[in-house]
Amino acid sequence: MSLVELADGTEVSIPLDIIHGGQPGPVLYLGAAIHGDEVNGVGILFRALEDINPIELCGSVVAVPVQHPLSFQADHRLPISQFIKSPLDQAPADAWTVFPGTKTGNLA
Repeated sequence: MSLVELADGTEVSIPLDIIHGGQPGPVLYLGAAIHGDEVNGVGILFRALEDINPIELCGSVVAVPVQHPLSFQADHRLPISQFIKSPLDQAPADAWTVFPGTKTGNLA
């Protein structure tokens, strides 16, 4: 799913898997890597998705294995542009603390 285009023209997107079950029911959201240095959940999420049988599923599963692609690419808790550059800067925005966010908000 495309999110935004950066100033240099790079398109930022997130992987998104949606599995609809054979019967109606609730929607389960599964997400990993909201911080770029928390990578264990990515593999776990992919393995969990492989075990889902849509025919036996009641409802849907929405899975986002990498919720914060900029920090994931940097292999850091926050994207490079969010690092504190001097003591005068405010603390960077943490993606975990800015839900639900807005279309015009910070990319944190």
